[in-house]
Amino acid sequence: MGPRPHLMLLNKKKKGVPLSYEHRNKMSLTKLNKFNSGELILSTSQKKGLEIGRQKTVNRERFCLYCSDKFDYVNKEQRFCSRTCNGLYKRGSNNPNWKGGFFLERRPRDTIEYKEWRTKVYQRDNYTCQTCSIKGGQLVAHHIKSWKSYPGLRYEVSNGLTLCTPCHKKTHNYGWNLKWNIGE
Repeated sequence: MGPRPHLMLLNKKKKGVPLSYEHRNKMSLTKLNKFNSGELILSTSQKKGLEIGRQKTVNRERFCLYCSDKFDYVNKEQRFCSRTCNGLYKRGSNNPNWKGGFFLERRPRDTIEYKEWRTKVYQRDNYTCQTCSIKGGQLVAHHIKSWKSYPGLRYEVSNGLTLCTPCHKKTHNYGWNLKWNIGE
């Protein structure tokens, strides 16, 4: 595979032969020296491009909020020297989603109390969906009063209702619906 065309400068003496890396660097330095000495004449659009380029390359220094290393930043909002420092800094109380340091209680579906409650609800309702009257299938023991809002009613059989999966998804406190109906 030959050299990439967008990086290839052609040699005028030997057409189609790319210039070497060293030769391209010499040409670049020569052009830079001519520009600095005033020998190189640029159009106004070329001068504007150089000015804009210089503004972007002005290095400003700032200290990383995580590791306190000094780094050069380009945009004003940059506060970290790397993505790693950004990720490490935004843990715990520095995370914008921090809720005060408590963990939400997990539903203990593998506990004996929960399994006994579920079986009692199924037996009371004769393994039949209480909404559409389908017997068997994929049944769910639904809490009428939500698990989160009423911890005292979690294992009360009177707070349970046997539903099939499609009917359970239509309830007022299923999944994301609970976010909008807290306390029902």
